[in-house]
Amino acid sequence: FLCFYDRKQLEDYYFLVKYYNKLIYNVGLIK
Repeated sequence: FLCFYDRKQLEDYYFLVKYYNKLIYNVGLIK
């Protein structure tokens, strides 16, 4: 159960990282 939870947390973290990278990239294009 703990491993599953950690894996889910890791996937959420990677999703946020990709989301923020995309956001920063888009903001960079607007500037």
